[in-house]
Amino acid sequence: MRKLVSFDCYRTLINFDTRTATHEIVKDRLAELGVDPEQFHHDAYVMRFQGVLDAYLPYREIVRRTLRNVMTLHGLEYRDEDG
Repeated sequence: MRKLVSFDCYRTLINFDTRTATHEIVKDRLAELGVDPEQFHHDAYVMRFQGVLDAYLPYREIVRRTLRNVMTLHGLEYRDEDG
């Protein structure tokens, strides 16, 4: 039997500043559509947390899906280069 070790890296060992990175991607579109940035980032935080509760995906895929979903929720067009 193989022995494996796993670490929870979601903000315990590594803290990714996804809010700042995300804001740089969407800030102009948020302003254009009149979307409240605080609400947008709060929704993104909640969705990202939900993403780590589902079946395993690489973190970069969780972040991509979260960004696509929160942009869709707020009426922003998601482009592949956004992710």
